Amino acid sequence: MPICLAGMDGIVKLVLGVTGAIAASLIPGWVVYLRQIRGWEVQVLLSEAATRFVSSTALEATSGNPVYVGKQWMDSGRSIHKEVVRDSDVLAVSPCTLNTMARLGAGMADDAISLAAAFALCPVILFPAFGSSEVGPLWDKLKGNIEDVGYHLASMRTPATKTVDGSVTPKQGFPTIDLFEKEVHRVMGRHAPS
Repeated sequence: MPICLAGMDGIVKLVLGVTGAIAASLIPGWVVYLRQIRGWEVQVLLSEAATRFVSSTALEATSGNPVYVGKQWMDSGRSIHKEVVRDSDVLAVSPCTLNTMARLGAGMADDAISLAAAFALCPVILFPAFGSSEVGPLWDKLKGNIEDVGYHLASMRTPATKTVDGSVTPKQGFPTIDLFEKEVHRVMGRHAPS
């Protein structure tokens, strides 16, 4: 994978792929934080399933950019998937559903997120919307496929999750914004600002 030289001005140019997990509902707040507090440029891509949890209108308002959903942009006649990653520093898929992870690991490229990942010249990081222990034996195969394709699987300790029945599952929660930011900087080879 080529070394990413963009972002040396301190501004991270993030393409954020959002898939259909409940954690997608958190993303507008993340975008506000990343833009207004950290000064990042954020371009959002949504899977069709993500629109059940978050609206493209909210993400357009918070990101200041058009949001491309699923395959809808294909009618534009433009290569949006190439345009959005052309000058980006990193593409992060967060939350990344099991389905999206499997499709990316198989090299499928048939919607905005998977096509952008296929054409990205900068790192692609997947932030699973699930814990590895929840998947079973499929996890090792998926992890291997992701690594074989050249994508990065977020390697962080996430907070514990309290389930509906009141039990606590350690390290199975979705990352907080600070963990997300640190992981992006780690993969980009830089340290997150304090």
